[in-house]
Amino acid sequence: MKISQLSESKYLKKEDEQPTITVTIYGISKENLAREDEAPEYKYILNFKERSKPLVLNMTNAQLIAHVTGSEETDDWVGKSITLYNDPSVSFGGKLTGGIRVQI
Repeated sequence: MKISQLSESKYLKKEDEQPTITVTIYGISKENLAREDEAPEYKYILNFKERSKPLVLNMTNAQLIAHVTGSEETDDWVGKSITLYNDPSVSFGGKLTGGIRVQI
């Protein structure tokens, strides 16, 4: 078992998408992702028909979804299919960490 599997997350992680998966968007919501002892940190979340875990939406993936669906209006994304994959070239805080990306 890899150490990345030791902690359960209620959101999709890069390890969940190997190599790719096609999912259908069924909802977009805003959730507080902060720990109980921290100030609120609201992020947008994508929910899928085929997955119980949602994806925390970042601006890069939002732009890729807009490109794939042909719309920058998030309401238009519902019912559309996208393909997610684990991209090892994603960086965070100046370090290569890998992450989930939307395939064009």
